[in-house]
Amino acid sequence: MKYQIMKHLLRDSHPNGTVPESHEPFFVGDTKVTNWIEEESPCGCTNYDIYPAFLKGKRCWYIEAHWNPTNGYVATGGWSALWDFRQGVEKLIELDIYSFDVPKQKK
Repeated sequence: MKYQIMKHLLRDSHPNGTVPESHEPFFVGDTKVTNWIEEESPCGCTNYDIYPAFLKGKRCWYIEAHWNPTNGYVATGGWSALWDFRQGVEKLIELDIYSFDVPKQKK
């Protein structure tokens, strides 16, 4: 995996969309681990992507969130954040990314 250096996190500044906010430099992997959907409503939902990252030499996670409106709605927005390593792993476990298959019993 390759990492790129980043110096900004995105902050939602409705109605102008997202704007970069300065942050100390961190590294983000070029391949996302997974994505998930939350906050579903008749108006739309929020899509989340999680990437491996490093800040000050420590493992962490880079999260990107984007609002996806349903048909008939035009609102947009998004943000990004850095999560500590434990918080990201807990989310991956919650999403069954690192779960074990249940053994099948022989008949």
